[in-house]
Amino acid sequence: IEKAQAKEKQNVKSKKVQVKTKKVKWKDIYRLAQLMYSENGSAKEDECVVLTGIVVMKRVKSKHYPNTIEGVIHQKGQYATYMNGSINCEPDERCLELAEEILRFDLQKYYPNNLVFQSQFKQGKEIYAIYGNEYFCLA
Repeated sequence: IEKAQAKEKQNVKSKKVQVKTKKVKWKDIYRLAQLMYSENGSAKEDECVVLTGIVVMKRVKSKHYPNTIEGVIHQKGQYATYMNGSINCEPDERCLELAEEILRFDLQKYYPNNLVFQSQFKQGKEIYAIYGNEYFCLA
């Protein structure tokens, strides 16, 4: 069984190689994973964790926010986990893998450009998704 699972993982990885990838800095992967883990790492659904990272990347691409991951995370009043220090955690393997996929495969291009809000209440014009008490909203 373990050999079959390893072979399947290799097949999935080789399929991903066919997709256009870009070089990304480890510090960006790690910092994004830290935010994803500290904000929603306990969520059962990978999509909730991914959306946390997507919101950061949509902000990076927006003219209304800083143009770096670190800048978005550090922006005053935006992330409670930054303000209370819990972002300085060791992210788990799941968050590291998801952060790397978001960055390396530009996954944010598959989501609306105005997906820039994440909170425990509705913000902006429209709710995009809700996971537990986490709202992901469109500006």
